[in-house]
Amino acid sequence: MGRRIDPLTDKHYDAIRLLASLPHRNQEEIAQELSISRRQLYRWRQRSDFDKALRKAIDETVRSRMRRMRVSNIRKTSYDAETLEFMLRSSRILA
Repeated sequence: MGRRIDPLTDKHYDAIRLLASLPHRNQEEIAQELSISRRQLYRWRQRSDFDKALRKAIDETVRSRMRRMRVSNIRKTSYDAETLEFMLRSSRILA
């Protein structure tokens, strides 16, 4: 059997939040903010559970941004159906 991996901690989730945030910061800045080494952050990013949580957080960030952008842009401009479909597909909101 492989080595047991401890569950993600609050510090892991803080890293995930910072990695998924916009505007994006570089890994050195994030590591410094969390008081960990850049190497430690790199190792965390290699974990499958961390990667899965990070992907989910990024997806939620993109979806939220796209919703706000659509609402803002729809108020300013009328889009044709093809443009709206492209925006939804590119953000993976529409399959």
